[in-house]
Amino acid sequence: MFSFKKASELLNSSNDTITINELKGRLTHLENNQLSEIHKSLSKSSNKETFDRPCIETLQKYVSSAKPKNTNKNTRLWVSRFESFVNDTQSNIDLMTLYDKKAIAMLLCEFIIVIQTKDKKEYKANSLYNGICAINRFYQEIFKDREPFNIHEDFEFRIVRDTLHTRMIELEEINNGEYNGADPLTDEEMVKIFEHPDISSNSPDGLLRRVFLWVGCCTARRGGSYHSIMASHFKKRDDGGYNIVTIHDKTHQGGYYHQTNSNQQPVHIIPPDEPGTYGACHDIRKYLKNWYSTFHLGRDKLSGMLKEICNITGIDCTNRRIVNHSLRKRTAQKLNDEGLDSQAIMNVTLHRSIAGLNAYRTQNEKQKLDIAKLTLPGISKDILMQENLEKSAEDLNTEQRIENLSSQEEIKTEPFTEIQNITIPLKRKDDLIDNFRLKFVKCSNFTINITK
Repeated sequence: MFSFKKASELLNSSNDTITINELKGRLTHLENNQLSEIHKSLSKSSNKETFDRPCIETLQKYVSSAKPKNTNKNTRLWVSRFESFVNDTQSNIDLMTLYDKKAIAMLLCEFIIVIQTKDKKEYKANSLYNGICAINRFYQEIFKDREPFNIHEDFEFRIVRDTLHTRMIELEEINNGEYNGADPLTDEEMVKIFEHPDISSNSPDGLLRRVFLWVGCCTARRGGSYHSIMASHFKKRDDGGYNIVTIHDKTHQGGYYHQTNSNQQPVHIIPPDEPGTYGACHDIRKYLKNWYSTFHLGRDKLSGMLKEICNITGIDCTNRRIVNHSLRKRTAQKLNDEGLDSQAIMNVTLHRSIAGLNAYRTQNEKQKLDIAKLTLPGISKDILMQENLEKSAEDLNTEQRIENLSSQEEIKTEPFTEIQNITIPLKRKDDLIDNFRLKFVKCSNFTINITK
């Protein structure tokens, strides 16, 4: 208690510099003693370790790999296009040493208006937007030691945002609102693919293609993520199916910047094959054996896998963008058509938001029709209800008359002893289809003829 009181008194004398320095000195002494004790305990260790310093290339590899490869690739692509435009139109300007925001803004406006694909076609609106985002990422790195840089927020780039807005509207009209995305395959096309002889599991290439399709349909993987799948990611289930563990994904990148809230990784289930059938699990089990090469498939071979499969099996890809990502879009759309809620679909596609999911699904014809019916004025519903009531009353009266007739016949007649023929006019056919009940009494054999 005495030491605490003394320290409080020393702190309260704020004007006493000597006292404050004394406290700091004591704290430093205590800290040094702690470090000394730690050092002594380390020195007593009998197992002395040796270390090798990583080279600068290794350090650079780890630093540059912090961002996804596709992000870096896209950034390099659009910056090179922007640089080519500037070199061609104003060769005296060096973008790498240009730090004037207003000058950069003017160059970007000109670039946005004239840029086209290398085969002189117009970009889709969303592609141009993503390109400007890529250029923005590049300049944020260039300016990080000088000042903040953000095309989407800085007032110097208001003219860029306005130009981009107008140009995107123009491109949407040119392309009829189409965006640069993958097109899904239909169920009929998927059946045709699986039944094709070149997709048979009896050949190495055919089995590889089948496993690729099964994994794509069941996991809704992104187009560029197939290369990261390893045999160890397939876990056999007790029911005969498989769990496919996703270690890293665009929305589950892990590491320091994207730590997960739990230690669980996303898992997709491939259900067991139906009894007596050879399905996904049969093909996967066969593929995982050492009959085939254990080397990792190349990125180039996998990146064009679905397009190659469609060409082999005769699927018409005219005016359609069929890529590996098409399987992901097909699964999202199919789950939506089956009536699953958004969260259930996101558990499969691993989207983080409904807005992201909506880019992969559209309303099917039945959903559109059901919604359209809800927009009809109330009068049409009243007419329909009245017609249903009138039909129900008519059916009820008819059934009552038949029951009365049957009751009278039951009283007057003896059981039939021979085959009887009963003729019903065609106008009663609809009643029979609608589960209308005809009552037969004491009949052993009879034939119903529906005549005009």
